[in-house]
Amino acid sequence: MTSGTGLPDGWGYRIGAICIAVVVCSALAPAVTANPGMSFRGTTVSETTVAVGENVTVTSTVKNAGSSGGGYTFEFERDGVDFAEPRVSVPSQETRTVSRNVSFGEPGTYEVTVNDELAAVVTVQTARARIVAENETRRRIDVRANGTSQSESATVDLPQTSAAFGLERWSTRTGQSAFRQELTVYSNRSVVPETLPSSTDSTLLGVLTVNSTATVEQSTVQFRVERSALANSSLSRDEVVMYQPNGTTWDRLETAVVAERSDAVVYESTATRGSTYVVGTIDPNVDVASTTLRSAVTENGRLLTFEAVLNNTAPVATEHNSTLLVNGEQVNETRVSIPGAGESSVSLSYRVTEPGIYRLVLDESDPVRISLGQSELGTVESGAVTETTTETQEPTVDGSDENASEQALLSSTVFGLEVQYLLGGIGVALLLFLGILLILSGTDVGSSDDIDQF
Repeated sequence: MTSGTGLPDGWGYRIGAICIAVVVCSALAPAVTANPGMSFRGTTVSETTVAVGENVTVTSTVKNAGSSGGGYTFEFERDGVDFAEPRVSVPSQETRTVSRNVSFGEPGTYEVTVNDELAAVVTVQTARARIVAENETRRRIDVRANGTSQSESATVDLPQTSAAFGLERWSTRTGQSAFRQELTVYSNRSVVPETLPSSTDSTLLGVLTVNSTATVEQSTVQFRVERSALANSSLSRDEVVMYQPNGTTWDRLETAVVAERSDAVVYESTATRGSTYVVGTIDPNVDVASTTLRSAVTENGRLLTFEAVLNNTAPVATEHNSTLLVNGEQVNETRVSIPGAGESSVSLSYRVTEPGIYRLVLDESDPVRISLGQSELGTVESGAVTETTTETQEPTVDGSDENASEQALLSSTVFGLEVQYLLGGIGVALLLFLGILLILSGTDVGSSDDIDQF
């Protein structure tokens, strides 16, 4: 059976479908023949270790190797979640590069992918550090912290160094959630721009300076010292201390050994202020600036009190043991706190109960010799005032132990005799002599001849 068109029944529909297919194919043919050859060329990231809140720049490239231009879509993902989806137009035989930034709100490890290809694994910390400059005498470290707790410290492990002195870990609290610090480690004091303790008062192994965008409330630092540096400085392991500035002086910080290695010792100290820290030993320099000797009669003899002013010229405070020697024997001592670049007073006493010559020395001061007779020791009745004081000014001493200055506190002795008795004897002798002269003056002397014979 045929239709009105002269074709078998159903052929009209078939021909129509064929025509439609030809039209569609004709429309699609140019696109198929001109399909661009897009080639994904990979991805790079600016950092693989960052702090919370810091940006990582992700950069991807595509090339069109086809004969005509086309479009290409990049899918940037962080742990499988899109954070950017840019689309670019790529001309034939050209490349296009796209960059996008991504940051991280929490510490951890994240995978960054582009178009399902792994770009990098990024480690995110509360704070991070990197070396920005280094030479034989100085090492500069950039520390950045973001999103940290304002009541907790941001801690970073610092890159290792082969220098004799170096930082291992830096932990700091500023009271701010984001800050940046620059740590500079010096192994040669001559290049440090800050004012340091003089070389006569100190032996330094290293210096640390800190510049911060936020006020440092507390910092705990671990540092290492090569054993060879200890040997060259003649310092023992336990003599190494970290100091922080306090105006023009330096405060000693509690410093503990936290690790011992075959080639180095690792220490830890916690600081509370300052932007410059020195490591090594600052030696106090104490001398006796002036002395005064006081004497008082007591019930059981005489109390000698040696008072002195102790001067510390070094810029570090010290605890000083002050001693009093009498005739070469230590009879008294006391412990005195002396501030850095300051002075303190000290007073030490000794009770004399027997007559004699006493040689007194306070610390390294010049000796003073005192002669006391029996009458100078005195006795005081029970219930009476037991002490009167006579002050003796600072003696003038030539520095020789053999010529130590001698102080006569009341009367003294001469050849073992008390002065008051010796003077009495001399007075009696003078009276006898005057009497003889008077007797002779009243006698008839005689002629001149007698005088000549006499």
